[in-house]
Amino acid sequence: MFEGRAQYNIEENKNRTYIADFTKNPNASVGLIATNIDVRTLAPGYDSQGFETPWSDYVFVVNPYFAVNKVRNNDERRRFIGSFSTRYNFTDWLYARARVGIDYFNISAVDIDPTGLLYNPTGSMTKNQNVAYETNMEGLIGFEKRWAIFLSMQ
Repeated sequence: MFEGRAQYNIEENKNRTYIADFTKNPNASVGLIATNIDVRTLAPGYDSQGFETPWSDYVFVVNPYFAVNKVRNNDERRRFIGSFSTRYNFTDWLYARARVGIDYFNISAVDIDPTGLLYNPTGSMTKNQNVAYETNMEGLIGFEKRWAIFLSMQ
């Protein structure tokens, strides 16, 4: 008996919102703005030359509109998950089974800090490639036998 399963996924992300730190995270800075200030007054987030409009003394707290309108990042994740198993019956009660499984993924990413970002005015671009896989194997010898015990009561 042979059995196999396979799954292949492609995930494409464009401008995923940054999380955690204040840099490039449009949501972090909104939490620091006083509740009586309308956040829309920070729009569009940059001046006529494309430089970030500062709104705080701390340059690492990005203007949320600048982050949304100018910061760019993309990543593509490709993943293959597969397994194969076989079973051989030596007798009607003794068998051997083997399984092999693989989990392979490939992530390509581009991260762009645009020119004009307060904490990095010259801008930068980073490209990353991450490839990894895991293979698992299992071998088993087993048996299936049924016994019946009859008890008589007197």
